[in-house]
Amino acid sequence: MRAPEVVFRSMFASEAVAEAILKQRRPDDAIAMKNRYAIARAAWHPPLFNPHLAKWLDRIRVPVRIVWGDSDRILPVEYAHAFNALLAGSSIEVIPACGHLPHLEQPDALVASISSFIEGASR
Repeated sequence: MRAPEVVFRSMFASEAVAEAILKQRRPDDAIAMKNRYAIARAAWHPPLFNPHLAKWLDRIRVPVRIVWGDSDRILPVEYAHAFNALLAGSSIEVIPACGHLPHLEQPDALVASISSFIEGASR
């Protein structure tokens, strides 16, 4: 069990972005403990994955864009490539200099990726 701040910092490629967000808001200890407890409950029992997922992904028949940070230390980019291989017709975009939270660390790149995907899917 790592300290909450250590876990939070590990979600970013940029220490400066993590530091700026941490300075904006520091939850009190009671809220932080409740959040950690909720994550532990969701992630450990039952586990935060489905061992049968791979056999169901081929049922998806809509366009899918997988967006991943190249420096994700929570779920490494290899997961994105594995999902891409299992999803017929999917596309993948790996955002450089980005960790686990692209909407916070690289919001412009995320919006550009989603926008181009939607434009392409609507044609």
